Amino acid sequence: MRLKTHIEDLDDLLGGGIPAGHVVLVIGPPGSLKSTFVFHVIHSNLVHDADMRAAYVTLEQDGVSIIEQMSALGYDVSRIKDRFRIVDWSALKRGMSERTGEWIDAFIRPLRQLKEDVGLDILAVDSLEALYSVADMRNPRAEKYILFSRLKELGATTFCISESRYGDLSAADFREECFLSDGIVHLSIERIGRAMGRYIGILKMRQVNHPMEYYPLLYSDGKFSIVRR
Repeated sequence: MRLKTHIEDLDDLLGGGIPAGHVVLVIGPPGSLKSTFVFHVIHSNLVHDADMRAAYVTLEQDGVSIIEQMSALGYDVSRIKDRFRIVDWSALKRGMSERTGEWIDAFIRPLRQLKEDVGLDILAVDSLEALYSVADMRNPRAEKYILFSRLKELGATTFCISESRYGDLSAADFREECFLSDGIVHLSIERIGRAMGRYIGILKMRQVNHPMEYYPLLYSDGKFSIVRR
């Protein structure tokens, strides 16, 4: 089963979409539309399938700001409001313990409960850096392994947003995450003369025979498209 991105040519390159249940890193510098890309996937799937449920864990903005931002970008949030839940970071932070590893249970517990209560098909975590800073990890490698395992156990297709520097992506910045994730979507910004262009590349996607290329990424009025050479 595949989860469509509802970016037509991108879904073709992925053989129909992202394998359901994957934990996918969405990496890019500021302004590369990481959050918008993930919200687009959520909004499009919920609009096209009335049985789907999604949650967006925000650790950097409050829920109202996210709704306002996505509405301003052309998404009609009212069409999905009954099946879309924003989980605010402050509620999670109160339950987190400074003891090694216990923050993971505090983070996952409300998401597991949400899945049991109403269902959870798509999950967004925005962002990993903010989550790590709240968690105050003592054993980063081990705790990241446990975190990704718990996210996988939820069974939802999960998008973990993470910020990179401008320019070439350095895998050293995401050592553990690159190995632990099922997929990596890289959004980049490049200078073309006096203009700036956005690009998308699928660096990794388990169970998918995808091309290792970057494609121009266009966005307008709530719609993404890519330019295939």
